[in-house]
Amino acid sequence: MNALLVFSYDTSNPLTKLKEELGRVQSLLQTPGFVPAARWQCDSEQIRQYFDDYKEKVRLFHFGGHALGKHLQLNDSLEPMRLSFADALAARICQYGGLRLVFLNGCSTRNQAEAFLNHGVAAVIYTQQPLKDRYALYFSRLFYQEFCRNNKPLQAAFNDTLTGFLADNQARKSDWLEPDLEAARRGLVTGEEEEDVLYMLEINPAHSGITSETFRDWQQPATAAVTQISQREQAQVKSMGVDANSYLLCNRRKEADTFSTRALGKINGTEQDPLFFFIHDKDLNCPYELGLRFKEYGVSNALPPRWQEIELESLAGQFFDGDKYKLALSELYARHFPGSFNAGLNRWVLQKLQPDNNLVIVYHDLSVLDWEGGWEAFFRFYTSEYAMQLSRELSSRLVVICLREYYDDGDYFGTLFDQLAVENASKVASFSQLPEIRKSDIGSWQKEVFQETFFTVNELFTADDGQVLSTLPFIRAKQKLSDKIKEFNRTKAS
Repeated sequence: MNALLVFSYDTSNPLTKLKEELGRVQSLLQTPGFVPAARWQCDSEQIRQYFDDYKEKVRLFHFGGHALGKHLQLNDSLEPMRLSFADALAARICQYGGLRLVFLNGCSTRNQAEAFLNHGVAAVIYTQQPLKDRYALYFSRLFYQEFCRNNKPLQAAFNDTLTGFLADNQARKSDWLEPDLEAARRGLVTGEEEEDVLYMLEINPAHSGITSETFRDWQQPATAAVTQISQREQAQVKSMGVDANSYLLCNRRKEADTFSTRALGKINGTEQDPLFFFIHDKDLNCPYELGLRFKEYGVSNALPPRWQEIELESLAGQFFDGDKYKLALSELYARHFPGSFNAGLNRWVLQKLQPDNNLVIVYHDLSVLDWEGGWEAFFRFYTSEYAMQLSRELSSRLVVICLREYYDDGDYFGTLFDQLAVENASKVASFSQLPEIRKSDIGSWQKEVFQETFFTVNELFTADDGQVLSTLPFIRAKQKLSDKIKEFNRTKAS
């Protein structure tokens, strides 16, 4: 099955988090049997063409960008930007009947949502007020994590996302719209009144059963997604046994071996201190994929790790009042692990996990954090004093993974993480300047196998004779990329 992710970009009123939203949402949707296609600076013709090509196979439509009134702002080949009537767009793309969910991640998209519901879509997620760019990214990431990766029913996934979002951001509600704090917000100037609840999920009464549907209900076997090749070629692909997640294996052996060795040391007791792994690099080198690989970590004859993702965005702005962040961090952990507030210590005290004989992995995605000076003191406290406290109160087998993907050189967080690794080599590892994964190669693979691109392809993958592979039978492209992956792994292993 398919999903279309549409992002419009207005250079005169830019939304700086849109590109990151594209990457995050696409990664969370990318699973065997489900093919998400992303369109950057998209126009209405591209949307219509995609639905005409895939028709009833499209299950999800996600929009990110500016919105106004009954319009969605789209890019146009003749004009820099154009306001497109949502009703006309909905009428065109809903006619095939397969669309289950529309997510309109712009400002005040209630009117646009009504258009899609009137044309028969089963469910729409929309916003009730203008919102800042970074909060739109934050909410969408939480939702697709709950729905796609945690496989919760649609209504439960939305409810848990909204609860988590409000818990992390309610204290900063006034910041949602403060113009002096951030100019980029996902709406054009209006006189609309603000609502108390930022996001809503509305269900079409004719499709009330969708509330209990899960993401897996919308998937199909991965082989069914390959529709434009012969049965003989499909048999060849099956015999090759190429794993759907093989892109996670590309030239990451050194980092993976380091993680595996030290994590195993936590399990058998040779690693005494809590371990921190900071993964940070420019987006072109795919640090996010390395974090996904660590998430799949497992050891034979050992219990699977307990994995908990904890957002740190709610702590921003709390670091200028003495040691206030110490209390905030303990409270954040208490939301995800059993604990109670100790008035004498003036902090939350966690309960020791029982049994304490399997790995506990806490994962922080730091990509949406903005740098402020207090983060340095925070991470120094976290990797030293508070880490030891967690080891005593939560688990002696604690591993913390911090991921940061950025777009420009000179990232302050990256510099800090490298310093921490030098100063605390026994418990902190920093993975940066990663060997490059060729996104263009992966894009060519996806284009040849699924007739769709997974990443934006800015460099065509060519055969040894210089011939562009996209013009060759897809089996050769897939085999070529498979050989490339094996070559990467052999090189790094030697």
